[in-house]
Amino acid sequence: MIKEPNTAITHEAIIEEGPNKSKSVAMVLVESLLNNQRDLDVDGLPWISHISEEELNHLRDRLLSLSHISEVELNRIHKGERKGKSMAYYLAAESLGRALLAHDDFAFGSQITAETLNHIIEEGPNKGESIAYCLAATPEGRALLAHDDFALGSQITVETLNHIIEEGPNKGKSVAYCLAAISEGRALLVRNGFALASQISRETLNHIIEVGPKKGESVAYCLVASPVGLVFLAHNGFPLALPGGQAFLAHNDYALGLQISADTMNHIIEEGPNKGESIAYWLAATPEGRALLARNDYTLGKSIINRAGRAPGFDVGPRYFEDPETLKQFMLKFPDRRGEMKSEAPNHIERLQGYLGLTGTCKSLNPKHCESEAAKVQSNQGVSENIEMNLSELNTKEQEAFVNLSESLGLCLFPEVSSDALPSCTPPGKCG
Repeated sequence: MIKEPNTAITHEAIIEEGPNKSKSVAMVLVESLLNNQRDLDVDGLPWISHISEEELNHLRDRLLSLSHISEVELNRIHKGERKGKSMAYYLAAESLGRALLAHDDFAFGSQITAETLNHIIEEGPNKGESIAYCLAATPEGRALLAHDDFALGSQITVETLNHIIEEGPNKGKSVAYCLAAISEGRALLVRNGFALASQISRETLNHIIEVGPKKGESVAYCLVASPVGLVFLAHNGFPLALPGGQAFLAHNDYALGLQISADTMNHIIEEGPNKGESIAYWLAATPEGRALLARNDYTLGKSIINRAGRAPGFDVGPRYFEDPETLKQFMLKFPDRRGEMKSEAPNHIERLQGYLGLTGTCKSLNPKHCESEAAKVQSNQGVSENIEMNLSELNTKEQEAFVNLSESLGLCLFPEVSSDALPSCTPPGKCG
C-alpha cells in the first residue's frame, strides 16, 4: 500500500515502479477503497444512504480529495495489465463504487464521458463488459443512467447496447437484456420516444442465454413476459407510468416485434421458475400479443409449433406446416419438436417424408440421370435439393406410402440391368 499522497503529488501522477507500476495515484486509492468494501461489510448495498455515517467518514478520510480527481483521470482507459479498464469502470463494477458515483447528486458519476461509458473490454476475465453494462445491470447504476433527464443513458451507443458477452459468468447477456429484464430498465428503453428500444438489433432481440440462472431467456422473452398495461414506478428519475413490455414490440407499427425469429418464438425454457414457458405462450395470452401474432398476414402466428398446446389462446390464421418448404425447414431446425409436429400435422409430414425419401433414393441410385427428375419433384413440392430426410425415420406405414407414391409418379427406383455406374433407368426416358 502506498502512502497517502501529499499536496506535491497530483492524483494523475503515474507510479513508475513497484507493484503499482503504471497506475495513477488516484487509481491506487480507488482500488484500495474498493478492496476494503468487504471489510466494511457493505457489499450489495444499492444506495449510499444505506452506508453508515461512520463508514462514510472513513471513506472521505481515505479519499479526501476524490472530488479533485480530474474528469480526464476518471475516464482514462488503461493499457497493459488493466487494458480497457478505467477508474470509472472500477467504480461502476462495485456496489460501493457506484455509491460514490451517486454521491452528492451524482456529481462524480455525471463526469463519465460517452467514450468511456461505451468502451467494451476486449480481453481478460471481464471481456465484453462495459461501464454501460455494469450500470444497466444494477439498480443504483440504472439510477445514474436515468439521472438528469437520462443524460448518461442517452449516450449508450447501438454497438454497446447490442453487444453480447461471449464468455464468463455473464455469457449471453447484453446491455439490452439487462434493461429489458426489469421495469426500471424498460423505463430507460422507453425514454425519448423509445430511443434505445428502437435500436435493439434482431440478433440481440433473439439471442437466447445458454448458461446460468437466466438460461433460456432472451430480450424478446423479457419484453413479452413483462406485465401488460401500465406499471407504476416510484423511483426518482423514472417516468410515473411505464407501458408493459409488449408495448415495446408494438411500437412503430410492430418494428421490433416482427423481428422475433421462429427459433426464439418456439424456444421453451427448460428449467428455473419460468420452466415450460415460451414467447408463443405469452403472446397468445393477451390481446396485444395476439395482435402481434396476426400482424403481416400472421408472420409470427403461423410459426408456432403445437399451437393448441403451446399457445392455447390463439387459434386463427395459417400454419407453418401448410407450406412444404417451411415444414421441411422446421423438421430439420427443431428435431426435438418433431413429435409435436407429427401430432398436429400427420398428413403433411407423411407427404413431405415421402417426397424427400423418394428424391433421395432416386439420386443415390442414379445420380446422373435422375438429377433432372429429382429437381422437378422437389421444385413442384417446394423442397430444395440440398436437404434430405433420413429414410430410417419413416415408420412402416410411411414406407408403404412412399412406395405407393413412387409407383404413382412412375419414377424408377431400380435399374433393370445391374451396373456399378447405373447408367440408365428403365423404362428409357423416365429420368433423363
